[in-house]
Amino acid sequence: MNMVATKEDGDGGRCQSDAKTRILDAAERLFAAEGFHGTSLRGLTAEARVNLAAVNYHFGSKEALLQAVFERRLVPLNKTQRVQLEMIRKNAQASSVRPSVRDALHAFFGPMLSLRDSGPAAKDFIRLLGQSLGEQSETIRGTLLRHIGPVQILLFDILSEALPLMSRDCIFWRLNFALGSMIHAMSMCHFPALSPNTASSISSATMTRWMLDFIAAGMEAPCAQYPSPG
Repeated sequence: MNMVATKEDGDGGRCQSDAKTRILDAAERLFAAEGFHGTSLRGLTAEARVNLAAVNYHFGSKEALLQAVFERRLVPLNKTQRVQLEMIRKNAQASSVRPSVRDALHAFFGPMLSLRDSGPAAKDFIRLLGQSLGEQSETIRGTLLRHIGPVQILLFDILSEALPLMSRDCIFWRLNFALGSMIHAMSMCHFPALSPNTASSISSATMTRWMLDFIAAGMEAPCAQYPSPG
């Protein structure tokens, strides 16, 4: 009797887990294609093959579902970034040298660019990520920044240690320029070729190397001080 009950409980748990995964997958696809505000719960439940009660049971609200979509991808990504960044700082301190700008940038941008290779669904998340960074909605931006903000601050602090003679304002803006370049690059997985002799897609490894060449050079260039407007 107990064995039967345990088996039923296990099957029920698997069904709930499958339903939760389908909801997350559907939300990722639809939020990327139609936007968070443009996605209806009716369309989402149809895409996930569940009823509204299942969405409410697993997530409670549409906003909580958006947060779960981000968490599923960003929590492991942020962990990888943080471990690599902290190792760069630790190794630099142990050797009594400044952290390498390129190594710090690679620790942050490399794992993000590698998202392209994590599976077909990653393209939906990359599109959603790019849209969300440009969103005016406090709900969307706030949800996203809660996850990526702490790692960005760590990167900023390490870059400040690597470039002690550069103003923090200059480092701040150059890092924002770099983030914008990364999001644009991640979104160009199948961008049409600019000319007949231009490749329309490259590997994530090549993209990472080229992007680091570009960003590191810009980050380390002398920062001219211009007069404030007005």
